[in-house]
Amino acid sequence: MGAEIHVLARPDGSPPPSGCVLHTYSPSTVRPFSLQNVEEDANTAQIDSLLATEEFDIVHFHMVLDLPLKFLENFSAKGKTYLVSLHDYFYLCPRIFMVAPDSTVCRQVDIAKCRSCVGKLDQVDLLRRAANRLGVRLPRISSDAVIRRSNAMRDFLSGAALLLAVSNRTASIYQEIVPYAQIKVEQIGSASASGAPVAKEPSNKLRVTALSTLNKVKGAEVLEKLMKLVSREDIEFHFYGRTFDGYERRLGSQGMIFHGPYSARDLPVIMANTDIGLVLSIWEDNGPQVAMEFVNYKIPVLGTMRGGIPDIVASTSGVLFEPDLPNEISRASAWLENVSKSELAELSNRIRPLLTPVEHAARIMQIYSDVLQPRG
Repeated sequence: MGAEIHVLARPDGSPPPSGCVLHTYSPSTVRPFSLQNVEEDANTAQIDSLLATEEFDIVHFHMVLDLPLKFLENFSAKGKTYLVSLHDYFYLCPRIFMVAPDSTVCRQVDIAKCRSCVGKLDQVDLLRRAANRLGVRLPRISSDAVIRRSNAMRDFLSGAALLLAVSNRTASIYQEIVPYAQIKVEQIGSASASGAPVAKEPSNKLRVTALSTLNKVKGAEVLEKLMKLVSREDIEFHFYGRTFDGYERRLGSQGMIFHGPYSARDLPVIMANTDIGLVLSIWEDNGPQVAMEFVNYKIPVLGTMRGGIPDIVASTSGVLFEPDLPNEISRASAWLENVSKSELAELSNRIRPLLTPVEHAARIMQIYSDVLQPRG
């Protein structure tokens, strides 16, 4: 699209996309997915040198897992126009997902709760990794480190020209923390939006499919309740992906058919054998890729009103329900109990694919242009 793109990233051995200049960056102190606060890292001098050498018009942060707090906190003073994509909740939650170790879901940021959730012992990488491996919980010893982190992240976000949230719910959660920041909702593009719908494999069964990960926050217990409430004889529940916490045994006893891990190249076959897609997250699933895949393949979705799911699954794309309310779960199960294949075909015909990567790129380029316009 005529832009000169420079990408700063950890080296992973893969070639850069065509037309991009790749600058490899390896932090000396910061470790990905650590709960430790790292104030400074000498290797950020490489970034300062790059900013001084290259006259970038705009800097776009897609993630900052490898950057120390003071670099982020002071970035606005460097005089560069910058944007920050809010693909997840990392700037608000060191655990990224706004989910506590006991799988309790947070609906908003509560610093008092965060102080215990990311306690002193959690910030010791060796202890945290050992506890995770052994499946034990570390004692909750409150720490003020999360307050320091929160202040640095708030300063960084507040200095951006624009924050790009992947969904409306993501935007509203961030807006509570940085109320004066400019936030725009911009859904990402998905390659499957460019493809032609697959022909459905004929079956006398109603095939209901869940993908990706089966655990509590992804809605395993909601799925278990639905399966117990639905009694029609022609229904099959299928799962593709990884399972955790004994849910394969629990749902297997209810008749779930497990297919194991899958890759993107398997999706056409999976979708050809799917009549209804399930997206049952109970956490604020910021921009669920699985929901995008179902919609792009014109598969009607039964989903929860969580995170970015309502943005993707419009009223013309499926049925949404509130997973915390028993009557809503009953309503969802009643729909599964009674929906016909002809009704699903009509619903499928109304589904429109989401953004393609090229369409998304064009929108981002327009956003860059708008941000760089002089303010009158």
